[in-house]
Amino acid sequence: MALASLKSRILLATVYVAREGDTHSSTETVGRSSKPPYNDAAWLDIGIVKDADFTLEDIKPVEILAPAGGQLVPYDEIKAGTKLTAKLTISESNYIHIEHLFATLKLTSGSTQANPLEGTTKRGWLKLMVSDQDVAAGGTPTSTIDLWCRLKCAGPLKVGGGDPAETQLEAMVLFSIYNTMAF
Repeated sequence: MALASLKSRILLATVYVAREGDTHSSTETVGRSSKPPYNDAAWLDIGIVKDADFTLEDIKPVEILAPAGGQLVPYDEIKAGTKLTAKLTISESNYIHIEHLFATLKLTSGSTQANPLEGTTKRGWLKLMVSDQDVAAGGTPTSTIDLWCRLKCAGPLKVGGGDPAETQLEAMVLFSIYNTMAF
């Protein structure tokens, strides 16, 4: 898809995570400078993504003031940097959510026990495969976004009331020369 094509779209995302320290097929360790290949087994499905919200904010903006008569007025604003954050609401739960919600060590689909608060800061690659309403099941995504992130639970695990359990995962994008977007 070219960026020049304008049309109304319903966007949906399939999201995968590759955890820092895991090994991918090329026998390298997943890290800031080592992203798994596209279809590698290191990419773990995080479940049904109900919605994804992206927020871009300036880091430490500095307002420059200039004199205008007897007062100072805004003249410019300089930013020290930019922060990109994604919040994903996930409508099903699996071991990845439990690992982040309870801060455990790495879990797998075969885990039967974990110790809360035993884990450390979670980092990894987030792969968002975004499709619009015209992409058939199994078709090529409209765009693919790979981001090196600091991952954490951003809200409570909602239980009860007859509604599906939901968790919110927050991904603060960190610098990597391998952060990419394809359209």
